[in-house]
Amino acid sequence: MAEPTWLSYADAAALSDIADEVMTGGVADVAWAGAVDASAEWVEDQRKDVTYTDAETVGARIRLGTARLAQRWHARRTSPMGQASFTDFTAG
Repeated sequence: MAEPTWLSYADAAALSDIADEVMTGGVADVAWAGAVDASAEWVEDQRKDVTYTDAETVGARIRLGTARLAQRWHARRTSPMGQASFTDFTAG
């Protein structure tokens, strides 16, 4: 894992209002870091028109959207729906 240069784990946690849950002493827990990394990679793949060098080159909307996507993916890992497979919902 490598922290995105344009959206730190701490900034993403602060933008998502979950810093108390996912940051301990300024260090991101592994699940949060993974969610931020995956979200940043997905956004970079979708928005190739943006230069992802640092927070200054990436707009506030993209940073907020990426942080919220990371928050959604982070929360989904512990939800019952996040653990279920499609076959769990089909009539048998």
